[in-house]
Amino acid sequence: MPAEPALRIAGPSGRRKPIKRKLTQAWCRSVAPPTEGRLVVHDTATPGLVLTVTAKGSRAWYLYKKIDGKPRRFKLADADVALEDARKLFYKELARFHDGKNPAAERRRRRQRVTTLAELWTLYGEERERTPRTITAETSLWKQVGAMDRRALDSIKVEDVAALHSRIGKKRKVTANRVVQLVRRLFRFARRRRLYTGDNPAEGLELYPERGRERYVKPSELPALLAAIDAEADPWPDYFRLLLLTGARRSALAAMKWADLDLNAKTWAIPASDSKNKTGITVALVPEAVTRLERRLAASKENAKYVFPAPSKEGHVVNPYEAWKRIRDAAKMDNLTMHDLRHTTGSYLAAAGVSAPMIGKALGHRSMSSTMRYMHLDVESIREELAHVADAMAAATPTQKGNT
Repeated sequence: MPAEPALRIAGPSGRRKPIKRKLTQAWCRSVAPPTEGRLVVHDTATPGLVLTVTAKGSRAWYLYKKIDGKPRRFKLADADVALEDARKLFYKELARFHDGKNPAAERRRRRQRVTTLAELWTLYGEERERTPRTITAETSLWKQVGAMDRRALDSIKVEDVAALHSRIGKKRKVTANRVVQLVRRLFRFARRRRLYTGDNPAEGLELYPERGRERYVKPSELPALLAAIDAEADPWPDYFRLLLLTGARRSALAAMKWADLDLNAKTWAIPASDSKNKTGITVALVPEAVTRLERRLAASKENAKYVFPAPSKEGHVVNPYEAWKRIRDAAKMDNLTMHDLRHTTGSYLAAAGVSAPMIGKALGHRSMSSTMRYMHLDVESIREELAHVADAMAAATPTQKGNT
């Protein structure tokens, strides 16, 4: 494997040089996004197949080929598609060239035929680089568009988008705002691709006011919540308690690797590839978190990779929602989300008098990215403050046999 610094080589113009290497599925999953620009990796095992990774974490597969002497790229799929499947798509598309077809010309003709919002949505998905998280979110929002998808682009007016916004907003105001923002992006995309020259009907539309969610677990609610968590089967008691003890995002904790833990130093180094903000984060571990992790390590299989392994495509737990629903029902806290556990950690740190910059470091907020490189200087201080969370949990835990 080439040395990791090779991923950051830049040419005389300052642009990042393409990387050439034999790709593996494990490498494709683990490669971190660049700090800026786009990382371009050519698969030497499949010449012409390229993986791109942007600074925002968007990943996509492309076919690179010279057309009329000029290098061109054709998007094959978003990079949630496995390497093996990407290679199959590559050979399928390459065969079309060998059959005398020109996918570039076909794509131009398809663009010229884009007249409806639904056709624009399809092209948007084919040509835009999006993260798996964005694909899931935008697909869900698209389903809310309804019959407007059959409308011609030039027939959609401001009042039509306003009516859609109002209809969805009767029950879900935040969702209504996000749908309008998606329609706005689609029309901006159409204008950039010169598929549409009219006004953007979603531009300037007044959205519903939004307030940041402030729900957190109150001290009086902790006993019921912790009892419900501890009643679950493995691995959920450790998983949900560690969410509270670390303030980590659920996806990062689900993908926690033993290689990223230093239980002697009581730290967890979340790699940029597992961080929502695509920035490496060092989490200070309080004693209870270390104890739980040591117990899991002792019970884990030899050479285990993940702290929370599962028979999933990813190799670790990915769907804690059913367990969380049982916990909420048992604790009678229907309006509590998993992300509110992260809010709870932040709230307890604030209640203990911890400064906003320190909380930002503890939770890995993007606003603190400029100081994250110096975070190792404050790991001990953060651990001391996070201990307040553990103390509050311990005080709220009902005394019973086997409870930890």
